[in-house]
Amino acid sequence: MRSAPWLLPALPVLLMSCGDSLAAQSPDWQLAIGGNFHYDWLRTDENDTLYQIGGVRRSRLSLALKAPAGFDAKLEYDVFPNTWTDAFARWRGQGHSVRIGQFKQPMYLEELTSDRYTMFMEQGMPGSFALARRLGAEYSYATPQWRFGASSYDGNLRGQLQGTGVVTRVVYTPWADPGQVLHLGLSLGRERPDGDNARFSSRVEASGIGRTRLDTGTLDGVERIRRNGVEALWIHGPWTLQGEYLRSDLSRDGAADSALDGWYVEAGWFANGDHTSYKDGAIDAPDIGEDGRALELAVRVSELDLDDGTVRGGDSRNFSLGANWYLSKHVRLTANYVHVDGERRDVPVAPDILEARVMLTF
Repeated sequence: MRSAPWLLPALPVLLMSCGDSLAAQSPDWQLAIGGNFHYDWLRTDENDTLYQIGGVRRSRLSLALKAPAGFDAKLEYDVFPNTWTDAFARWRGQGHSVRIGQFKQPMYLEELTSDRYTMFMEQGMPGSFALARRLGAEYSYATPQWRFGASSYDGNLRGQLQGTGVVTRVVYTPWADPGQVLHLGLSLGRERPDGDNARFSSRVEASGIGRTRLDTGTLDGVERIRRNGVEALWIHGPWTLQGEYLRSDLSRDGAADSALDGWYVEAGWFANGDHTSYKDGAIDAPDIGEDGRALELAVRVSELDLDDGTVRGGDSRNFSLGANWYLSKHVRLTANYVHVDGERRDVPVAPDILEARVMLTF
């Protein structure tokens, strides 16, 4: 983790102090600057060794443009990995949407939900199979109860994750009212990786400043990756129940085919009667009233299996507890405890992880 310039940690605060002056609006055009800053602390005990680290997890600045006739665009840059995250242009009208550029591919609800609004600091274990942001073109269509998306992609702006692929996602919401939502989703993806290789790994829900613990290493001869996912979300007043299952099937030349999978189930409760919000097939900013203050408690069970045949990436089942304290609409404090029960190549992987985050957004 690189050290930040001395001014960088203060930048989100300085920008937030500008308030609404950051947004320039006209009848036909809207321009807004946004930011998302995370500072993480992590403490873990593993194999009789105790260590703790702290550092910046994210430091993102974004520029969003809304134009006439349903057009919009977004650019977002993360300072610490020195990379562009979102970089796309889009047209929307009468339920239809077309987007080109780099964006999150339509698979895996936790990935499609902004990290500003997820229950826990890090995604559940199936996040190892998420497509994340890729360069591509997407078409989607939405009605009050149905949402369909299809995307074709190849690599990202960093020149990584090369390989052509397609992915589709269908979501059914029999009801989606404020504080009352039922969401059911199915996604399917196919990919031909460049170089005929693939790799899957996990930090077992530790902060991104922590180290990788489960890892298949580079798998050669991977001609095709088939991804399948199912997802469910139920919001009932202050309660949120969410779960997903993802599976990746690898077709290999010169080695046996492999099937790797993972799942999680998590529940959250707002102590003051606030509730999770929902928008465009994903979780949105929670409805926490005019004062912007709320306390959310959460629990999660998740599992990841990166072992199959000659693939020995390890497996684990995690039990996690979380608390989110919203001090205002711009400031959130998060604390997670993660108990890991796993192994890789017959070596135990069983840390207890305590982690915390200060999040500043605007």
